[in-house]
Amino acid sequence: MGITTLSSEIFEGNGDDRTIALNGHALTHRLWQITVNGGFGTHGEALVQPETGLRFFSEGGKLVGGSAEQLKILKEVIEESSGPLKPIGKDWRLSNLLCGVVNKYYVYYFGDYQINEWRFTELPENVEFHAKLVDTQTGKIVLIPGKIKKDDTIKLPGKPYMAMVVKF
Repeated sequence: MGITTLSSEIFEGNGDDRTIALNGHALTHRLWQITVNGGFGTHGEALVQPETGLRFFSEGGKLVGGSAEQLKILKEVIEESSGPLKPIGKDWRLSNLLCGVVNKYYVYYFGDYQINEWRFTELPENVEFHAKLVDTQTGKIVLIPGKIKKDDTIKLPGKPYMAMVVKF
């Protein structure tokens, strides 16, 4: 049985402490990693507000960083699943990059890896899926044409921070 992790000290910010000095891309990357590993993370912002000189996380104000917009995609991916997302796959190839609802909904997050193709050895036999590719940093979503099934191979862009959603 696994342990569920909650990570609530992740802030996009420009502070004097490493806990409040992540850029938006780094924060987005960490929250995707937490998700595919079965954890839960929260978004926080510690950027100095231009009008007041105060930080959002302690004084309120407007969200001015980039991660809130990038994280809308992750929120949509989580909400469209048909149940809680749990890590899938115990082998080296899938470890730390795949979660979902087995036989129904799979979320792959490739993180720093620049994968240029993927073979779906982990999908169930005799089931066809729809898939989309997500650039987690730009928000661009590309539908993968047709349906995919076990052992199909698709081309990927070979750049970091890409995600893929495969659903029944």
